[in-house]
Amino acid sequence: IEEAKDLSTLPLEQLLGSLMTHETTMKNHENVEVKKKKSIAFKVSKEDSESDEDGDVALITSQFKRFLKNQKGKKAFKKEFLQDEESSKREEPTCYECKKPGHFKNECPNLKKK
Repeated sequence: IEEAKDLSTLPLEQLLGSLMTHETTMKNHENVEVKKKKSIAFKVSKEDSESDEDGDVALITSQFKRFLKNQKGKKAFKKEFLQDEESSKREEPTCYECKKPGHFKNECPNLKKK
């Protein structure tokens, strides 16, 4: 301001206006610099998080492989157990009245005779 204008003849309003303009310009420059610094820091942390994700994926993969390795012998047992359950569900219904398979109580010939 001193270099551009003569301060002895400059009115007070113009001096205040120039100072306020200069102050807002400086604040804008500071904000831009802070944003640049933040974006640089954000990029670095983003790269860190990507490496963390790679580590997480590797950990999950190794745990899953270990799980599959431990489940090898148990797989056959589970299949047999599930097949036994399914076969018992497919059996013919048993009557609660005469205890014979092939019909339900409401269709029982013993009840129809009575």
